[in-house]
Amino acid sequence: MLRPKLVSETPLTAKFLSRINRFVIKCHLGGVGEVKAYMANPGRLGELLLPGAPLLIETVSDDSARKLRYAASAVFTGESFIGLNTHQANAVARYLLKNKLIPTLENANIEKEEISIGRNRFDFLMSENRQKFLMEVKSVTLSANKIAMFPDAITERGTRHLNELAKSKESIIKPVVLFISQGLGNNLFMPDYHTDLVFSRTLLALKERLRIVPIEIKWDQNLELSDSVKLLDVPWSFLKTRMEDKGAYILVMEIPKACNIAIGSIGRVDVNPGYYLYAGSGMNGLSSRISRHLRKKKKLHWHVDFLRQVAGKVKAYPIRTPQYIEEELVLALEQVFSPILPGFGASDSNLGTHLFYSPSDPFLTKSFQVLLSKFRFNDS
Repeated sequence: MLRPKLVSETPLTAKFLSRINRFVIKCHLGGVGEVKAYMANPGRLGELLLPGAPLLIETVSDDSARKLRYAASAVFTGESFIGLNTHQANAVARYLLKNKLIPTLENANIEKEEISIGRNRFDFLMSENRQKFLMEVKSVTLSANKIAMFPDAITERGTRHLNELAKSKESIIKPVVLFISQGLGNNLFMPDYHTDLVFSRTLLALKERLRIVPIEIKWDQNLELSDSVKLLDVPWSFLKTRMEDKGAYILVMEIPKACNIAIGSIGRVDVNPGYYLYAGSGMNGLSSRISRHLRKKKKLHWHVDFLRQVAGKVKAYPIRTPQYIEEELVLALEQVFSPILPGFGASDSNLGTHLFYSPSDPFLTKSFQVLLSKFRFNDS
């Protein structure tokens, strides 16, 4: 069968500008200017789609069903290309399976594709030594520090698939979940318990009833799939220590316009437009602490509650860990962003402030992504 390619047509080089919605991005195409492109990947992709990131896009064939002339195919990270089309994962899996290139699945054969069972659809019905089993394929784009993680956004569908696979009567032997990450030199695979604790807990609970097969693939210089496939380890013992809902977080609040507000014991202060980053912790319930911050209607108690009242968009980035890291997180933010309002959130801290300022969205900066990866991507 044909070897999968990152780009089906002659690739065009472009620069990422911004994301309009989950499936449409804006980019700059040399000789053309600013264009919109369809992207078949609803994930957040924040660590990949940074302003100025090199892209490969292609011209979409004349199809009345498509409103956009271009489609995004891949992004270059500085180390390798990462495919942006999640639909391509099945083509990759099909090629690797038929050519017996996936470690631990060399004896598996494809019986049928796109299997509907109840309200769920699974990617493959497989057989191994005449025994059938279901297989679900997941595309992994999130990685740092030699660790690949999935998902990069909450996936209720993914959790449902795990549960349905585990109890499926179609599988005589253990069903398989195949996680396909793209070549960045990873050694480990973990569920992203920072982002989706429910999915992560479900994967851990069902690990004896499912075969978890995480692999890393590579694209060669011709943008074709390489036959080199690496099986990644899963640090199950470490993961057991990370399934509690506790840890630290970064709260990012957008203040749309200048205002003067009263902040508890600090008093009245002038607040400039921009983004405010607050570091806190929730060692007795991280999700509930974050949920409280996201609500406007509540009794104002902490300094951050007052600032939240004038914020527009608010986003929280949890870091789940049994260790107290709040002050370490504050010191890391201090190296990247401007500390402001002495005493803010620091009544029980030895540090000057837990609040920092950025004139633009920090999520769209490499420095913020690196900082977040430092705390999230580790196995110790």
